[in-house]
Amino acid sequence: MEEITSFMLCDSTRMVQTPSGSEMQIVNPTVTLMPAFIPCIFSFAISVGIRGIKLENDNFVSVTIESPAGEVIHEINRSPLPRNLGNAEGVPIEEAGFLMNLDVRNLELHEEGRYKFKLNLNDAPAFYHDIPVYAKKKK
Repeated sequence: MEEITSFMLCDSTRMVQTPSGSEMQIVNPTVTLMPAFIPCIFSFAISVGIRGIKLENDNFVSVTIESPAGEVIHEINRSPLPRNLGNAEGVPIEEAGFLMNLDVRNLELHEEGRYKFKLNLNDAPAFYHDIPVYAKKKK
């Protein structure tokens, strides 16, 4: 059974070279998106951990972000997931998973409030998470 193991909002994600190879770096993680003002066009990233998916099969993911009013403002339809990513030695296949990073650029935000992130795996609803969005208060 698939399960979402982590959800992180951040400014961006990037691959960095380390002595042990390439590693993903999450830049400026946060729990609330805080643009300078609203309405605006805003960019950010979302990192989602998924465990229990059978990566030897063909799988796909669909993602939507809805405004507080319920309007779909960002959508990814049936994007294929990579197959056979490899498994950490000693980890049972049912515990294997992967980290998916979504780069959301130039998203129009027209109001403050709780936006909704929805993720479907293979056309089945798998996960949703609120994304609080509030303008930075001026000092």
